[in-house]
Amino acid sequence: MRYLEFVGYVASALVVLTFYMNDMVSLRVAALASNCAFLAYGVGLNLGPVIVLHGILLPLNMWRLLPWRFRLR
Repeated sequence: MRYLEFVGYVASALVVLTFYMNDMVSLRVAALASNCAFLAYGVGLNLGPVIVLHGILLPLNMWRLLPWRFRLR
């Protein structure tokens, strides 16, 4: 299996993992990891739609995670 194919499978597994999350912070962290993995996959294979989608979702997930971090303190 090629390295980028493995990264794609990891990214997909992380998306599936987000559907099993009950805690919002865990969900956002898993989503961020998924976004990073999909960005690596998309850049490695020059897949424009994947790069654009996860390039938008990454800061969105970061932004949505920030209020949760401040509430926990």
